[in-house]
Amino acid sequence: MSDRHITYCRVNDMCSTLPGAGYATAAEPPRIANGEGREVSHQSMGEEASSGLMKLPPELRNEIYELVLFQEDDDEDYEPIDLMYPYPPSKNLLLSCREIYHEAKGIYKQAYRAFWKTSTFMVEDVSDMPETMVGLQRKLREKEVELIHHLTMYDGDNGKLVYSEGMWTEYGPETEEEDGEKILIEPAGELAKQPLQDMPDAVSFDMEPFGKEGAVWKVHLSQGLDDEDQVKLKKAAKGKLLGLAELWGAVQYCRGH
Repeated sequence: MSDRHITYCRVNDMCSTLPGAGYATAAEPPRIANGEGREVSHQSMGEEASSGLMKLPPELRNEIYELVLFQEDDDEDYEPIDLMYPYPPSKNLLLSCREIYHEAKGIYKQAYRAFWKTSTFMVEDVSDMPETMVGLQRKLREKEVELIHHLTMYDGDNGKLVYSEGMWTEYGPETEEEDGEKILIEPAGELAKQPLQDMPDAVSFDMEPFGKEGAVWKVHLSQGLDDEDQVKLKKAAKGKLLGLAELWGAVQYCRGH
């Protein structure tokens, strides 16, 4: 059992004996309902609830909050997180009593953002594309996807698509790591949210949703660009936020546009 888990258990033990603590909900934030994110209410906390944790010095309390809420990613056994089943920090500790909620909510927000920004994610298999798209739409919110920096999608044994720094790298089943092709997926029409600046004249094509008409994405290919235009393409992509629309486009591209 890790030191972090032991610390978390001890904190929970301190809070579980408090008046009103038994009514705290063990909610995982944030949940998605009908495509809309809903924050968990903390009304279940007892009005007079107090915690033995509050008797500790503030510096020690902050250290405990960070140990419980921030997730370790330097473990030798660390594996990418399945984007279909993400597990951001739990609100259980915050919901244990009102004092902890008000004191630790800022650290919780930092830990929540850090989970999405620093984690390496994967989509294990996009072969069932409709199910994958629906699953991602139900489980994720735009503001969470915008924080993602590292993501790999797999299409069974047919290859993979790797996201980093605003661009995707396409690999076939036999492609060497250094030979991946860079592409940029740009949502079009009503889905467009961030215009790309100083784009080179890259080879590009419009991509339509399967079974529907009308371009939804424009895919820019780096193949054939000279070094100067390669730099331009990367510069245009840098700082571009990932979004749900681009994520769905990547699923379709990976599956076989």
